[in-house]
Amino acid sequence: ARAEEAERIVGWAFRQFSEKTVAKSGIRVAEAEVHMGAADTVGLVPAEDVKLLVPALVQDNLTAEVVYNGPLLAPVTKGSAVAELIIHAPDLPDRRVPLVAEADIGTAGFLKRVTTAGRVLYNDYLGSPAS
Repeated sequence: ARAEEAERIVGWAFRQFSEKTVAKSGIRVAEAEVHMGAADTVGLVPAEDVKLLVPALVQDNLTAEVVYNGPLLAPVTKGSAVAELIIHAPDLPDRRVPLVAEADIGTAGFLKRVTTAGRVLYNDYLGSPAS
């Protein structure tokens, strides 16, 4: 009788929580701007699968945001931690997960650097062009 009661309690406890895969390793979750890079952006990916044990009642109420100091300055090395995924679940502490660069982004060539510098100077001193 005690063993059955203990088994029911443990079973109930396990049903109250579920493991949720929030992000998979190597799958892009966002992009970050790259300043003076050969590419304008770089994909942001988790280095490993992100799994959370969450109460079953709130598993569909998870929210997340990506935070980074940007734009990133080229060169960017593949696999380097450049951002953070912050996962919010009601009534639980936030979970912070590092995000890494999906690819190497080299420094822009001469022409792109000159064009970018000219655009920055134009915007800073003469104002943004009308849209």
